[in-house]
Amino acid sequence: MADSILNKKTIARVFGSWKTMHTETKEEKLKKEADSTLNRELADLAAKYNKEIDMLTKRLNEALRNLDEAEKNKQDIQENLKKAFMRGVCALNFEAMSILKPGEQGADESLGDQMALTKQTENITQGNPNFNSLVLNPVDDNMSQSEDRSQSSPKKNIVFYQNPKV
Repeated sequence: MADSILNKKTIARVFGSWKTMHTETKEEKLKKEADSTLNRELADLAAKYNKEIDMLTKRLNEALRNLDEAEKNKQDIQENLKKAFMRGVCALNFEAMSILKPGEQGADESLGDQMALTKQTENITQGNPNFNSLVLNPVDDNMSQSEDRSQSSPKKNIVFYQNPKV
């Protein structure tokens, strides 16, 4: 009986250490497989999100470029509008000076320029139905208090053009 108990203990010790070693090997193998699967999934996710980040970065750069271009166009339009208003104000000032002080040197030249500009504007606006014009009463160039009003210069029409919203 002692031999059978000794055999059972020896068999339990031998097979117990084999079982422990087999279980440890199996756990290591499963752990390696799980790690490789996890690393592969992480690499796939990283590649997917890196592509998405690159695409979004390109879209952001394109949007910023479009925004910069729109800002530049806005500034160009504002500058052109400012110049156009200044030309209009200068033309109005020259016309007012030529009407109020016709005898000054250079007034006739600026008046000629203004008349040519008025004719060009009339030619442009006559063919365009979007322009409405308003002609005021003729203006007498000699508005000063002179005693001799018999030699008055010819009267001029003041024309205002109105461009309705297009």
